[in-house]
Amino acid sequence: MIVLLCARSFSGKSTLAEALARQLPATVVSLDAINAERGLHGGQGIPIDEWSRTNEVARDRTRGGIADGVTVVVDDTSSPRFLRDGWRALADSRVCPWCSYTSTRRLRCRWNGIAPTAITRWVTTSMMP
Repeated sequence: MIVLLCARSFSGKSTLAEALARQLPATVVSLDAINAERGLHGGQGIPIDEWSRTNEVARDRTRGGIADGVTVVVDDTSSPRFLRDGWRALADSRVCPWCSYTSTRRLRCRWNGIAPTAITRWVTTSMMP
């Protein structure tokens, strides 16, 4: 399963990612961490083509996790729609359920025909204000 966290900076994505990783269990793929590995720092502004490359690295890591049967929590940012659509396409290509958290008040899940599990209930009762 892929859990995609996309929201504004400082909205709690990383906190939620770590909590979900412990609860599920899952592996966290952090785009901020990948940017840091690549020598890019968000406070300096990162061009969209660099974000695209970071997303490619993150998708490669996520593919590997899915292939190994691991749930992956993607700690993204408030990225452009075309990048978020890439995550949806990855989940669809792997027939993998995915859940997208897009703000501190909205959780949207798509489970590819699989009924939502305890993750939705857990997030909404434990993490949502």
